[in-house]
Amino acid sequence: VMLDTNTSATLEQLAVEVYDGSTWVQVDNFTNAGGDIAWTTKTINVSSLVGNSVFKVRFRAYGLDSSTLWFWAVDNIKVEAIVIPDPPVVTITKDEFTDNVILEWEDVVGATSYKVYAGDDAYGTFPDTWSLIGTPTTSNLTVPIGTNTYKFFKVVTVIGSRTSVISNPNRNKANNKIER
Repeated sequence: VMLDTNTSATLEQLAVEVYDGSTWVQVDNFTNAGGDIAWTTKTINVSSLVGNSVFKVRFRAYGLDSSTLWFWAVDNIKVEAIVIPDPPVVTITKDEFTDNVILEWEDVVGATSYKVYAGDDAYGTFPDTWSLIGTPTTSNLTVPIGTNTYKFFKVVTVIGSRTSVISNPNRNKANNKIER
């Protein structure tokens, strides 16, 4: 967005609005209160308004005296879906010779890494009561679990800056009672 104006004596504005199926909702607004606006790049997440439905976007210029504006410019508009990665399906195996468990999962297409969390309570608030224990780039992790009777694990897929929901919540349990 860019604005070229000859004064900021009156307040003129440019609203960015999204039609959610029943009403136009303002998601951003620019004013000439500070004078000209140099080219500004904006990213606006409208997913909470539109979900997976068809939607409309509009740019609405308004104010008291638009004759004081030379022009608003809007360029290079890109609308894209942000894909949330699938969570991995995790298999947990106890190593029979050590105090370790092996977490394994099938690679998620496009994954750049994974985040593995451990907790002592399957029903604990995630991520507050869980600890990040690894960020592997492969689809497995060996975890020492010491003398804990139970340990719970959650794995999250990472693709760039996006993360999946957690894997198999409240079901990944490994008994750490070592029997030799």
